[in-house]
Amino acid sequence: VCIAVMMSLPKRWVFSFARGWSACSRKRHGGYRFQGEKDPLYLFAEKLGRTEKVDAYIFGHQHTPAEANIPSGGKLYVLGDWSDQDNYLNLSGMYISGRSLPKIEM
Repeated sequence: VCIAVMMSLPKRWVFSFARGWSACSRKRHGGYRFQGEKDPLYLFAEKLGRTEKVDAYIFGHQHTPAEANIPSGGKLYVLGDWSDQDNYLNLSGMYISGRSLPKIEM
C-alpha cells in the first residue's frame, strides 16, 4: 500500500521526502565514519578473505567513501553518497579505481 501511494506521487516529491528522511536519520544516529581496522566492513572482509579468494570488496550506501587494503588479500571499497559526493568505481578488467565526478556549475 505504501509503495503504491509513493508511486502515485510526483517523483520530485518522493525524492525530496526520501532525502529529508535520510538526513534526519543520519543526524539522529550519527553518520557512518570508516573506522579502519575496527570497522565492521573491514572485519567482515578480513574474515572472509581468510577462507575465500576475493580481489575486491565493494560496499555502498554508507555516505562516506573509503578504501583499504585487506591483509588477507583484496581491497575494500566503500562508496560514498552518489547524490552529494558523486563517487563511483571505475571497473576496467582487473583494475578498479575510485573516482569522483567533476562538479558542474549550473
